[in-house]
Amino acid sequence: MPAFAHAYYASFTDDRPGASDDNLMDVLFGDYRKFANETKRLLAAMLTPRLWDLQYRMSALVEDETGDVVGFVCFKRPKCEISFYERWISPTTWLNTLYSVLYSVKSSIAWFLAPPDPASLDPERAASFGRAFVDLEPRIRCSARRRAAWYLSIVAVDPSYQDVEVGGPAVWLSARRGTEGLYRKFGFVKVMESNEGPLAEWNGGAIMFRGLEGVEDMS
Repeated sequence: MPAFAHAYYASFTDDRPGASDDNLMDVLFGDYRKFANETKRLLAAMLTPRLWDLQYRMSALVEDETGDVVGFVCFKRPKCEISFYERWISPTTWLNTLYSVLYSVKSSIAWFLAPPDPASLDPERAASFGRAFVDLEPRIRCSARRRAAWYLSIVAVDPSYQDVEVGGPAVWLSARRGTEGLYRKFGFVKVMESNEGPLAEWNGGAIMFRGLEGVEDMS
C-alpha cells in the first residue's frame, strides 16, 4: 500500500507546466509538501481498508522492468452487483473482515504509541472527502441507472507514465479541475458539482457520468 500512496501523491502533486491546478490536496492535507512523508503515510492508511471492502476493486499499473507500482485505479462497485455468496458465504469475505478488524486494532495501537504531531496533518480534515460523499452520493445516484453505475474513485499515475492511454467501462467519477476535457474525450458528461460542505474550497469536483443515454452535459 505504500507504493499506491506514493503513486497517488506523485500524481496529485504534479506541478509540471500544463498540469492540473486542482487544489484537492490543499483542501485535504494543507501543507502537504512540507509534510510529504506524513501525507503518504496518511494516504496509505486511508487506502488500505479498500483492499478488504467488497465494493472496491483496486488494480495496479506496474513497470515491466523494475516491477515498481507506478499507478493504480480504484473502482467502487454498486451494491446490486454483490451477490449473496460474496456477501455472506465466500471465505474471502470472512478473511477480509478479519483482516479489516486486525488492521483497525493495529492502527489504533500505533496511534496510541506514537500519536501524530498536531503541527503536521489533521486526519479529520483528510477524511472530509469521504464524509462529504456520504451526503452527495444519494443525490448523485438518484435513479436506477445511476445506482447501477460503477464509481471510478481514483486514477493515479506517476507523471512520467501519464502518456499511456487508459479506457474503462461505464462509470461515474469526481473530476479534478482541468481534467473534465480529458474525460469528455472518453464519453463522460458533467451532471453536477461536488465542491460543497467540507469540500466547499475545492476548485474541482465535477461529477461526471459515462454510459447513460440522454444525459446532457452541464458545461
